[in-house]
Amino acid sequence: MTPFGGYHLDEAFGIGGELLTTLAFRQLALGQSAILDFPAEDLATRTRWRTLASAAGAEFLVVVCVCSDRELHRARLESRERGIPGWHEGGNWANVERRLARFRPWTGEALTVDAVRPLAQNLATVLEYLTD
Repeated sequence: MTPFGGYHLDEAFGIGGELLTTLAFRQLALGQSAILDFPAEDLATRTRWRTLASAAGAEFLVVVCVCSDRELHRARLESRERGIPGWHEGGNWANVERRLARFRPWTGEALTVDAVRPLAQNLATVLEYLTD
C-alpha cells in the first residue's frame, strides 16, 4: 500500500508543488508577497516560479537551506517531532540521500544558508538579503 492516499511520495510532492504555485499566483495577483517553502528540485518548477514573479512585477529571491554536516542533518531529521496527528515523526534518511544526489544547484543569484550555523545568524543573513 502506498502512503498519501494512494500516491507515491514523488507524486505527492508534485501535487504539493502545484498547489503551492497556485497559491503563490493568487498572492501575487493580490499584490502581496509569497514565500514558497519547497525543495523545488524540478528545474521546470523553478522556471515557472521565476516567470510567475516576473509577470506579476515581483522580485524573485531564492534562499537555499543546506546542512553541511551530514551526521547532524541525519540526527535532526530522525529526531524530528512534527506533532501533526496521523503524520510520521522521524524522517527517512535514505529518501533524503536520494533526493540530495539528484538536486541540481540553483542558477542565477541565490543565497545559501547552512543549518550548522546558529538560527539567529542565518535569520539575520536572510533578512538582510531580502531587504537589500
